[in-house]
Amino acid sequence: MDWLNSNSGAITAIATAVLVFITAVYVYFTYRILRATNQPEIMVSLRPSEVYGYFAVLRVENVGSGVARNVKFMGDLSRSVDGRTQLKEIVFVKNGISVFGPGQNIDHYFFGTLEIPEALKPVPIELIVTYSDSSEHHQNRRTFRLNFSECEGTLTTSASPIDEIAKATREIQEDLHRLTSRLTR
Repeated sequence: MDWLNSNSGAITAIATAVLVFITAVYVYFTYRILRATNQPEIMVSLRPSEVYGYFAVLRVENVGSGVARNVKFMGDLSRSVDGRTQLKEIVFVKNGISVFGPGQNIDHYFFGTLEIPEALKPVPIELIVTYSDSSEHHQNRRTFRLNFSECEGTLTTSASPIDEIAKATREIQEDLHRLTSRLTR
């Protein structure tokens, strides 16, 4: 017992140092979690259209949980995707996107997916995207390879949301017509 009493200062100092270390580790991991939960993540993909199944769509989307700022596009922007429009002529590629919220996406429709132009098949287009997070201190740079031959022959087989809304509207109209015809008899 005398040993504990005589060394109590040293024991308290060691315990305090351990607690400071544990607190520092906790603060570090909390900081990392906060950064990860507010981090934007820009994705660029080429896919068949969900609404018009025969068309290829260039989709830019923020799949992260933070706001992306100053989104800029670089790479071989002089490539013509559909034989008429160069990438640098697409408005959001040319001007960039100043603020791009989480879950937000932009689509640009190109050509029919059943016949991809031959000039696009052999060489994928490399598109470089730069953007910063909401604090604008952390600059991100991602490179995407758009391979147009992957879209060839694809067709969206599921019903488009517009078709489903039109069908539901017709059913409501028929139900209302039946109801009003019964009431007028």
